[in-house]
Amino acid sequence: MLGMGWFPSTVGGLDRYYRSLFEQLPEASGVVIGPAEGAPSAIAAAANHDLPLARRLGAFWLAARRAARGAEVVDAHFALYAAAPLLLGAQRRRPTVFHFHGPWADENAAAGDASHVQRALRRALERRVLRHADAHVVLSSAFRRVLVEHHRVAPWKINVWAPGVALEQFTPGDRLQARARMAIDPAAFVVVCARRMVARMGIDLLLDAWSQIEHELPQGSLLLLIGDGPLRETFAARAVQPPLAGRVRVMGRLSDEELIEAYRSADVAAVPSLAVEGFGLVVLEAAACGTPSIVSDVGGLPEAAAALDPSLVVAAGDTKALGARLQAAARGALPTRARTRSYAERFAWPAVAERHRALHRRLVAGSREQQLRVVYLDHVARLSGGEIALLRLLPHLHRVNAHVILGEEGPLEAQLALAGVSVEVLPLAAAARDTRKDTVRLGGTSPAALLSTLAYVARLTLRLRQLQPDLVHTNSLKAGVYGGLAANAAGIPVVWHLRDRIAPDYLPRPAVRLVRQLVWRMADGVVANSAATLATLDTHDTSRTLAAGAHDRRWGRRATPTPDSAKPSGHPRRLATAAAGACDRDRVNRVIPDSVEPSPYPRKLDSSATTFGVVGRIAPWKGQDLFVRAFAAAFPTSKERAVIVGAPLFGEEAYERDLRELIARLGLAERIELRGFRQDVWSELARIDVLVHASVIPEPFGQVVLEGMAAGLPVIAPDEGGPAEVIADGETGRLFAARSVDGLAAAMRALSIDPQARERLGSAARHSIAAYHPTRVGEQLEEVYAQVLRRRSEAGVHQRRRSSACRE
Repeated sequence: MLGMGWFPSTVGGLDRYYRSLFEQLPEASGVVIGPAEGAPSAIAAAANHDLPLARRLGAFWLAARRAARGAEVVDAHFALYAAAPLLLGAQRRRPTVFHFHGPWADENAAAGDASHVQRALRRALERRVLRHADAHVVLSSAFRRVLVEHHRVAPWKINVWAPGVALEQFTPGDRLQARARMAIDPAAFVVVCARRMVARMGIDLLLDAWSQIEHELPQGSLLLLIGDGPLRETFAARAVQPPLAGRVRVMGRLSDEELIEAYRSADVAAVPSLAVEGFGLVVLEAAACGTPSIVSDVGGLPEAAAALDPSLVVAAGDTKALGARLQAAARGALPTRARTRSYAERFAWPAVAERHRALHRRLVAGSREQQLRVVYLDHVARLSGGEIALLRLLPHLHRVNAHVILGEEGPLEAQLALAGVSVEVLPLAAAARDTRKDTVRLGGTSPAALLSTLAYVARLTLRLRQLQPDLVHTNSLKAGVYGGLAANAAGIPVVWHLRDRIAPDYLPRPAVRLVRQLVWRMADGVVANSAATLATLDTHDTSRTLAAGAHDRRWGRRATPTPDSAKPSGHPRRLATAAAGACDRDRVNRVIPDSVEPSPYPRKLDSSATTFGVVGRIAPWKGQDLFVRAFAAAFPTSKERAVIVGAPLFGEEAYERDLRELIARLGLAERIELRGFRQDVWSELARIDVLVHASVIPEPFGQVVLEGMAAGLPVIAPDEGGPAEVIADGETGRLFAARSVDGLAAAMRALSIDPQARERLGSAARHSIAAYHPTRVGEQLEEVYAQVLRRRSEAGVHQRRRSSACRE
């Protein structure tokens, strides 16, 4: 194990992590730069940190050569010291694991090193070491993304494993006793910040926030600053000036025992980092003492804290947000100490060490992981229907190693990272990304959009060849177009996920013809979110509805589940793929609905008035105006209320303005509330009694219908498209004649006066969604992947035989 320093002789997160992991692996030997006081005999201290760099590097290389004799795996933690042993020594031929603790070059720049030459040299050296490694370990999804996007490391090589915490050492103890030993008022509100005192840690911002709120905090409230660094004296000077005087204690570096006392005495810890934060081991150490942490949304910090309580995460650099959250903490808005300690117990070092042993064994054996490598493509990173469906499903694919490539930055990438899914952004020009579907006609698409799309196809093709996935899965209509072209150019099987109806009432006729031809020529598999969607691919009869997996003369044989034994053997990327596109592909086609889990919120029932709600993107075809007119017809003067949740996402702001004017003109401004975009749809569903889905064009699926059913709501929806396949009329919901104001109004009136019917339908709906659980839906999708790869393999074998026969 090649480290940097030995904790606590040298202080830093990397050194603490290295020592903790080393102590869990008694079979290992190690090399660090000294001093290494108290280190076991298996640790070789090569030199001291105060020696010139050349002498340190030479001594480390020699010590590494001695320590590696007889070793099977090299486990490296710092690129500068590991470079020579890994790239020049005999151990370069051994399997290597590299622990990426952070972008070394960028960290030095953030610490004040302004030399562009040194930054470039560090980055080049780090990248060379990273690309040499056979596997990588990072502490958070945020750092996995750094490896993928900035260093072009294949995501399949990266393991995201949170660090462990010394649970037997960091314990809750007695808060009052800890405060007595530290001379802290027992009734005070206490915040602790244990950080290295450098600019990127955001301690100055914490002091700003503390000075703004100190007059609103309980008497005697105290901020403890623990740590050392170049800014310590600056912070100490600020601490004795009003308004911070007497409210801040700068304590410097503490021993572990003293640090634990500080954690025990505090109500909450603060980790306000501004940049380059891999995970935040201090969050776990504080939690093990029963103290939750308020963190900034930098790097891996959200992954360390959000699972305990999402409200503990605030925007980086936002003094007001940090101050407001500290004030809420002072009022008691924090997880309990018991819950916080229980959370920390998920991060036990023995479990972390066992993961490393398993990785080492696999590398020594030279075996590849068994999961399929699948790249998922989406042109946007907004939390729209298809993107939410992808987010819900990916964590439940147990036989898939997933990597998502998005065409833009946005909230989806952060949500995927929190879910543990690998993600990168390959920017797609706005001219192509934001092209509206109604412009896809002769002369309608701009040359800039066309050229941008073609350029993107070329870039994506190159990226796919670098990644070498087993399969590409396109998650949106635009991603299907450019992703299908790129996957075919790269020789990779592609599954096209249809979430849009390919019909003239949904797309312009030129787009309908184009998409049908592209799917026909490029897709190895088609997954549709409903039978109604799949039916629109039939160019002869777009009105016909296909049952899930039904036989169809154009789309081939019925899709049947493939057992694990039918999976293709060997590595799919090495199979001959040229023949797969010859003539007609043996295409796999399957209806797989979106998934949903039960709502996490209890219903908030109000017996005084029935509340009807529409949830979804504000757009003309979504029918919010139909809902408003039906509500006005059903309840012209009664006490019923309505809410419209959603916002325009793709240039429909004018429709939203028209909607507000309609509500005002009908005299409903006091009874219909427009609540805008809400990320937490479940809390919104908990506030209503009946969910209405009012699309005026047949809905491909209607994910919000499923969400309403999962929340135990009676749902009213049109009698066409995807919702009509999900709802059993009169049993798990109500269907009305599509686009009929009178039909919708009648259904709303009927449920308003019959609370028993609402309860019966909602209960039946909640029980019916078991078939849509992400685990079950994920199993169906994995079966499709297995079929696609098996048929691609069979096509390759058939072509090789045919080619051999021709040569003979």
